[in-house]
Amino acid sequence: MEVIERLYKLRRKFKSSVVALGTFDGVHCGHQQVIKTTQDVARRQGRTSVVVTFQPLPRVIIGKEREKVGLITTLEQREEIIRNLGIDAMLVIHFNRKLAQVKPEEFVKKVIYQRIGAGRVVVGPGFRFGKNRLGNVALLKRLGRKYGFEVTTVGKVKIGNIKVSSSKIRQLLWQGKIEMAGRLLGRYYSISGRVKKGSGRGKELSFPTANLDISGDVILPQGVYAVLVSLKGKKHMGVANIGTRPTFSPGLQFLPRKVTRKYIRPIVEVYIFNFKGNLYRQNLEIFLIKRIRKEIKFPAPEKLMNRIKKDIQFAKKLRTGLSLFKS
Repeated sequence: MEVIERLYKLRRKFKSSVVALGTFDGVHCGHQQVIKTTQDVARRQGRTSVVVTFQPLPRVIIGKEREKVGLITTLEQREEIIRNLGIDAMLVIHFNRKLAQVKPEEFVKKVIYQRIGAGRVVVGPGFRFGKNRLGNVALLKRLGRKYGFEVTTVGKVKIGNIKVSSSKIRQLLWQGKIEMAGRLLGRYYSISGRVKKGSGRGKELSFPTANLDISGDVILPQGVYAVLVSLKGKKHMGVANIGTRPTFSPGLQFLPRKVTRKYIRPIVEVYIFNFKGNLYRQNLEIFLIKRIRKEIKFPAPEKLMNRIKKDIQFAKKLRTGLSLFKS
């Protein structure tokens, strides 16, 4: 997959291409349907399939304060997932306040028509674009007739009775409902980072943990989790704590749902079962499988250690159901 991050380099490079347009935070089941439709049409018609996304996401630049903390995926994760879906090219448009002021027709003319040269645009039913999000699917279709491209709208995807959306997934993640969030994503929610030096608390408790320097401003849902850890292509079972370690840092408070300027970035620690080796500066991807419990303050480190033993026992019982991740 070709990745282009400079819009000015394009001059109808993808003429007559089939273009999926959206933010694609999470690349959830609904997004995947848009991308699959794009790919299917492109293959049938012998055209190039292109995904157009934005970085940073518009909500980070022009959203309310509480919307600026917590993404489902980093740009790197979006790129990897989209690449695995078999798309030919991905265009990343740099979003800023200047672009936010571009009117809907100007965006279509300068980006979709002049730069990309799209022959067909594929979007979800709630797609909005342009200044103040004034552009909708109906307007996009009218502009398509004017500038020579067709528009395909993919219907809303539902899992059970829940409509799949990035906002719903964010809500579920902040609430710690990672299993339902995973169903809407079509995969386990994951966070990535490089192992950094920690305080050594885990080793003192007989459970040496790896402290992660998390990539990007992704959602870090508070709690203790059974996890899968991807390291150099291999996957290991473990448990992870995401929070502020209240037993040792009683003055800190984690705010999972009321995000303010005083938001405290949680600490991510992971203990990998039966692992021997140096993890320092290694890159890990942590898949959150199941939430075991919320993070709580214990009266003494010994009480915490006993609880961790129970957490580990619980997580180990999940092994047999994880055959999906042997690859």
